Amino acid sequence: MKQSVAIIGAGLTGSLVAHQLSQENYKVTVFEKSRGSGGRASTRQMPWGQFDLGMPVIPATDMHFLAFMAQLAVEGKASRWPETEQEIIRNTATNNCNNSVSFVFDGKMNTICRHWLQSSHFQPNSLVTNIRHKKGLGWQVCIAQDWHETFFDVLICTAPWPQTKRLLEYANLPLALTEQNWLSCWSIGVKLSADTKPHTKVINLADNDVQSLIFDSEKPNRPVLPSRQQIWVAQLNHQLSASLGKDGKTEAIALAWE
Repeated sequence: MKQSVAIIGAGLTGSLVAHQLSQENYKVTVFEKSRGSGGRASTRQMPWGQFDLGMPVIPATDMHFLAFMAQLAVEGKASRWPETEQEIIRNTATNNCNNSVSFVFDGKMNTICRHWLQSSHFQPNSLVTNIRHKKGLGWQVCIAQDWHETFFDVLICTAPWPQTKRLLEYANLPLALTEQNWLSCWSIGVKLSADTKPHTKVINLADNDVQSLIFDSEKPNRPVLPSRQQIWVAQLNHQLSASLGKDGKTEAIALAWE
């Protein structure tokens, strides 16, 4: 009998783990609180255009991960972007993105998640509010206020750490939880009109309210905009994003426009 696995979160991590386990003949169910997959790698569709909000690029520094992304590029699921180092501006040798090769997934950043979830039972609009383990039965998840009827042999949490930590605390499991690093980041999509198209595609800044600027509409296999129109994504630095909090939308947009 196949071992059953429940995965909480259908972002890049959850979707890839689901794909790999399905390939190993596990029976996988993925629970996602949103109506679609992608998580932080979400692509927003606005009346004025689309842009990749939470994960504009995928930096690859580890050689194994670089080989993995390069294979996806060969398969037509990803592209190296920017294509050359000359299209990137870095103003500090200590920038976290230094010495990395960046990729984007083709079409939209969350397209790859739908591909990876094809062999799994995907349950969107399913907010997991609690988990528990029953001896002899396995793991069970609570969706909203109702316990799911299925028990699973394995439970994997890939939701952001604050959500995962809360679930583990609610479950009252005999685990020693160690605090994990968690960094906030406000991302803002901006549509501009400009007479010239800059050669630079990605700008990484240090000691600035805005830590990254990404020429989003220049990514490969994206909708073509009318002449002179450009879409950029600005990411504020982590400290400022944390201080603004969830209610800092207006100020975040104002900072991006500056």
